[in-house]
Amino acid sequence: MRAALRALTARGRVLLAAGVGLLGSAMLIGERDLLRVAVLVLALPIGCAVVVSRSRQRLACTRGLDQPRVAMGSTATVRLTIDNASRLPARLVLCQDAVPAALGPGERFVLDQVPAYGSAALDYRLRPQQRGRFAVGPLSVRLVDPFGLTRVSRSFTATDTLLVTPPVHRLPDLPLAGHLSGQGDSRAGTMSSAGHDDVIPRPYHVGDELRRVHWRSTARAGALMVRREERPWRSRAAILLDTRSSAHRGTGAQSTFEWACSAVASVGVHLIRRGWAVVVIDGDGGVLVTADRPGTEAEAGLLDALAVLQPTPSRAWRPSAAATRGAGLIVAVLGELDAVEAEQLSRLRAGSVVGLAVALRTDPADVRHAPNGADDRGAAGTASRLRRAGWQAVPASATEPVPDIWRRLVHPSIAGPSVTGPSIAGTAGPSGAGVLRQPPARSAGAPA
Repeated sequence: MRAALRALTARGRVLLAAGVGLLGSAMLIGERDLLRVAVLVLALPIGCAVVVSRSRQRLACTRGLDQPRVAMGSTATVRLTIDNASRLPARLVLCQDAVPAALGPGERFVLDQVPAYGSAALDYRLRPQQRGRFAVGPLSVRLVDPFGLTRVSRSFTATDTLLVTPPVHRLPDLPLAGHLSGQGDSRAGTMSSAGHDDVIPRPYHVGDELRRVHWRSTARAGALMVRREERPWRSRAAILLDTRSSAHRGTGAQSTFEWACSAVASVGVHLIRRGWAVVVIDGDGGVLVTADRPGTEAEAGLLDALAVLQPTPSRAWRPSAAATRGAGLIVAVLGELDAVEAEQLSRLRAGSVVGLAVALRTDPADVRHAPNGADDRGAAGTASRLRRAGWQAVPASATEPVPDIWRRLVHPSIAGPSVTGPSIAGTAGPSGAGVLRQPPARSAGAPA
């Protein structure tokens, strides 16, 4: 009985108290008609409480997401199915799904009834505004009598996991020359025809191209010999992400750290889809994720790692030369750097390695474009120091679109002479597009 009385709503308790008051008054003045009214008022909430609390409603919940991984700012649809396995219909079912605050307010539904041995389907949308891994659910239901006097709550245990990744922007598909083209079968890794000892020729077969004839081996063997099949290759890119909390400003989706994560995700997916092997390195020099193979699995691995990434408390920037070794392209997305840290970063680019850097403005007073690269303050100063070291570097704000910044990086002429680096020439391609020029990769047997 106590359990039944605990199921009373505020309306039911008020009605029960009114019934007790009427009962006392009827007994005090000896009014039989008032006594009948008091009994009816008392019986209504007590009867509803007993019926609802003892009802054998067997409900089950099946849930799912239309996609387990979504970008921040996009929508995900949650689908719920409530099954009634009892012989009686469940009437007036109030449903509420537990949703983290970062995904929006929890959704509430009212079902007039769930038929006996039937089901009812529900769906609603989430629009996440924060990266991370979130648990959606569980669903709780409340059974209410038609008068609203009693309520019984029940909760399910099933939940869904939603992974919210940084937004990925489509970057301009710009041509990259030399071995920055991504991958191939006849570029880097080609066997040399200069006659070095590491060349392993084979006999000529009908259909072999004459350009593959190894003449020195042919002269030695007295028969045509050709170089073996060229080895496929993949260019390697290293993306540096400044993860120090002290190097970024702002909170939420408007912070410079969120912009940096989105930029790294966009550049990483852009390069993976063009055949690059990509490694992402954090501000402490550690490897966050490595994508060695092209395809959706590599993209998913990159986005999953960035989805749960949080700023680190370390204050010193520790660029890792070991993590970037062997990379033909280095892309750095930077927060606030001092002159010493910028100098350490600049040393990572050596020889024919192409270095691209975005220096984020973290100070509202930071100038937008330093005239003639003379201003050494803030992001403009960092970009200027890196350009003097042979990088292609530009300052950027968290309010600027990522594709525009990428276009400025690979099209130096767009940003004007003040942001053009001395080591990477921007020349017009077939359609006037900027092309990053880099010496082609040496053949496997060519002398260093």
